[in-house]
Amino acid sequence: MFVSIGYYIKVERKRQQRRASEWAFAPEMKGGHTTGGLEWALSILNQEDLYYTEMRRELRALVAEWQACGQSFWKMIRKDCERAAALQTGWIAFFGADGKFLIGRDERSQDTSPRGVALTAFASLMNDPDLSLLGGPCDRCGRYFKKKRANHKLYCDRDCAHLASATKSTNERLQRDREDKLKRAKLRIAQWQGLKRKPKVGWKKWIATAVPDLSVTFLTRAVNSGDLVPPTDSAKERDYAKG
Repeated sequence: MFVSIGYYIKVERKRQQRRASEWAFAPEMKGGHTTGGLEWALSILNQEDLYYTEMRRELRALVAEWQACGQSFWKMIRKDCERAAALQTGWIAFFGADGKFLIGRDERSQDTSPRGVALTAFASLMNDPDLSLLGGPCDRCGRYFKKKRANHKLYCDRDCAHLASATKSTNERLQRDREDKLKRAKLRIAQWQGLKRKPKVGWKKWIATAVPDLSVTFLTRAVNSGDLVPPTDSAKERDYAKG
């Protein structure tokens, strides 16, 4: 049976003193917060060892859902009752020394499965005072990172930013080159259709001979992709056969 969040918080507030000795966190508790939660979560989120694949997948799924809910833990668990029930299993809610609401994992659950460890790491992450510094995934490499400044959002470091910028510039240049080639190819096709006597070669070879960078391969792919319309004269079939 699913218990409402409000009731859950009220009950745990009354029981926090009695059960204080049973609360366990992987990182150290200081001043009502866990310290090191962000670093611990990052080590799992970016783990490349195949042994930790499932744990990494579970924690990434939790973080992605939390981000999709506007980085609000409460919106996240209210969104899906089944998810809320799963998140509350083996968890403890309490108020820290500074009066802020915290969440933790019950030491008695002894859940050392990949999902259990991922949930514990997620709880620690939610309580970390540096939670707002969590960034990612990086638009280029997909890694999560610790932000160095408020507007540090897209890339994990300068290398990824530079490589992404270079890749974008290259793609834009290639796109411009392609559009220029298509434009010149269309002009040549118009010239072909205006010829009273068509050459013995097909229209593709005719264009490729006149303009070397407009190869037969380029023209064929452009026609197949729908970016270029072939000539519509009476010799169309012959041109396809020879071109």
